[in-house]
Amino acid sequence: MGLWSRFLSWLASLFIRRGDTDFSVLKKDEDLNAVTQHYQEEVKKVSDKDERKPFFHQQVGGALQERFKRAHNLEDLDGAISSYQKVIELIHDDKQKPTHLSHLGGALEARFEHLDDLRALDGAISSYQQAVDFTPDNAQKPPHLHRLGNVLHARYKRLDTPGDLEGAISSHQQAVEFTPDNHPDKPQFVNGLRSAQADAEAKRREAEAKHLEKERIAAEARRLEQERVAKEKRLEEEARAKRLEEERLAAEAERLEQERITTEAKRIEEERIARERHLADVARAKRREEERIAVEAKRQEEKRIAEEKRLADQARVECLEEERLAAEARRLEQERIAAETKRLEQERIAAAEARRLEEEHIAREKRLADEARAMRLEQERMAAEAKRLEEERLARKRRLADEARARRIEEEERLAAEAKRLEEERLAEEKRLADEAIARRCEQERIAAEAMKLEQERIATEARKIEEERIAAEARRLEQNRIAEMRRLAEEARVKHLEEQRIAAEAKRLQEERLAAEAERVKQERVAAEARRIEEERIGREKRLADEARAKRLEEERIVAETRRLEERHIAEAKHIEEERIAREKWLVDEARARHLEQERIAAEARRIEEESIAAEVKRLEEECLAREKSLEDEARARRLEQERISAEAMRLEQERGAPRR
Repeated sequence: MGLWSRFLSWLASLFIRRGDTDFSVLKKDEDLNAVTQHYQEEVKKVSDKDERKPFFHQQVGGALQERFKRAHNLEDLDGAISSYQKVIELIHDDKQKPTHLSHLGGALEARFEHLDDLRALDGAISSYQQAVDFTPDNAQKPPHLHRLGNVLHARYKRLDTPGDLEGAISSHQQAVEFTPDNHPDKPQFVNGLRSAQADAEAKRREAEAKHLEKERIAAEARRLEQERVAKEKRLEEEARAKRLEEERLAAEAERLEQERITTEAKRIEEERIARERHLADVARAKRREEERIAVEAKRQEEKRIAEEKRLADQARVECLEEERLAAEARRLEQERIAAETKRLEQERIAAAEARRLEEEHIAREKRLADEARAMRLEQERMAAEAKRLEEERLARKRRLADEARARRIEEEERLAAEAKRLEEERLAEEKRLADEAIARRCEQERIAAEAMKLEQERIATEARKIEEERIAAEARRLEQNRIAEMRRLAEEARVKHLEEQRIAAEAKRLQEERLAAEAERVKQERVAAEARRIEEERIGREKRLADEARAKRLEEERIVAETRRLEERHIAEAKHIEEERIAREKWLVDEARARHLEQERIAAEARRIEEESIAAEVKRLEEECLAREKSLEDEARARRLEQERISAEAMRLEQERGAPRR
């Protein structure tokens, strides 16, 4: 073991000998990590029956908790919690459990503070409660009660449960009661109790405030309800007066609405008929264009068939020319064979004459016969070759005819498929246009319904406005009548009072002069106050009616603006739909024109390829015929030279044979 390992072991042994559990004295993280690792190894070494194992677990938990305080690593905190739980499991003495339960509660409380984990908070409360239950009523119990009160207070702040606050206050009270006055921790316990009691007092005040607010709201509701009942009664009286006027206005509005709806329906129907006529004209023009395209396609098809027929006639003429050339070649070959046969016959006669004349030349004649046989075999080979060439020509001719037929069938199928596709596109486009026409008609009906609804709302609004103006005028008239009546009553009261004053002056002029003047002043003040109150109520009512009229006018302006906006939007949508339809029709025309041009290009390309292939095939056949004729001419020239050589040789032999005779 190295020097560093020995030093660490000595440090761990020092902690074990001292029984020190305050890991905060280890200022360096390396020392704390080394001690933690040492105790973890010690836990692994000893068995569960060893009495030291709970202490080792306790040390591991304390070291990990201290390391969590420094690095805030949750794995260290979870390890500390696990170690504290194992300590509690291994200890069977109830007197030792409170301290370890308090340690476990502290670790769980730290986890709640770091992660806001309610389960950890519940575990801390349970651990502190068990520590309190296992601790007798002595000086060791107040710290556990204080910690229990703190976590219950924390759960109350988190969940707002009154039972936790009551439990926190009870725990703090017991902690204060069990702690002597001279104990250094008692101020801390008192502060915890005061904090809990302050929250309880705040809760009580909040409840009282809520109760007072509820009572105030209930009183306000009762007052409003009374005002509402009085207002409803007044409104019912006014409604009875308005009903006849409303019925008259409703009848007038209904008549006007019927006339407007009839006019609008007639206009919409005329627009629909014009639109349908336009769509029918467009569809008719499109059908004429499609018929023209079909006629053009048919004309192109007939032109293509005529071109194919011309190419077939040309191929037939070329085939006849090839047959003529082949017949000429066969005739030349027969003449050559006949000449060769005649020559061979002459050679045979000459050879027989030579054999008859000279028996010593038998070997040479035999050689000549072998050469003749070889030539005959060559003639047979050439005949077979000519026959093979004829068969190849016929097979090529049949292949070309089959290819032309296949191309024609393929072109017909392609054109038929193209025509079918165009027909399907036309039908789909007609269906789409019909759907768009239906959608536009539905949109027009919807717009008409919306316009009708808006018109009805406008008429109803105008009717309400007229009725409100009438009611306001009636109210002003009634108010003026009331004011005039009040003035008349005040005048009558004043006259009556003057009469009473006069009578009183005559009866008790000196005794009651002061009282009469005071009564007059009080009465005038009361009348003036009543008049002011009535005037203020009138002004308030007029201001309220003016505000309502202004709000209604603004609402009517908003409805008019909304109606105008909807109409503009519908017009823009109709214009956009029309532009899309025109663009779609233009695109279809361009697409049909492009397809037509593409068909013409494909047909021209097919004709060009066909002509090039036929020309190349004819040229190749001509070159093959020329090469074959040249080869036949070369062979004929070679045979002619061979015959001349053989004739010269025969003449030389004849001369040699005749020389000895002479």
